[in-house]
Amino acid sequence: MMEREREAGKPRVLLVEDDGPVRRLTKILLSKDFDVHEAADGNEARQHLDAGKAFHVVLSDISYPYGNAEALLEHMHNHEFEPHRRVPLILMTAGHNEDRETLMDQEKKRGRSVQAIDKPFEPAELIKLVKTAVEKGPNPQ
Repeated sequence: MMEREREAGKPRVLLVEDDGPVRRLTKILLSKDFDVHEAADGNEARQHLDAGKAFHVVLSDISYPYGNAEALLEHMHNHEFEPHRRVPLILMTAGHNEDRETLMDQEKKRGRSVQAIDKPFEPAELIKLVKTAVEKGPNPQ
């Protein structure tokens, strides 16, 4: 059975993380329950979004090459593909910071569900957060 066929019934997660080991470990943690699409930078993340795939959750670091979470969210907010405007966001950051809080407040005002998790994170905590975001978020086709 092809990997895409196996993943077809799972909720789709866009994982944007420039740190390769963190990205790979996060994908391994989530792959049992989710169809994880990886992006190492802003360009790759935009390519996934522009391909027309609807995601159930975007799990993103706050800064990475060729962009940052704020630029990615602006791209999603202005995207012609309407499901991108509502997809829940989980920010992965190395601690509580003002940029994260400002970005979260901005997106909440736009009506997007936004949560954050500090790196390093507990695997069970991350899985629970993603599952909750999927359950509470819109159901893209």
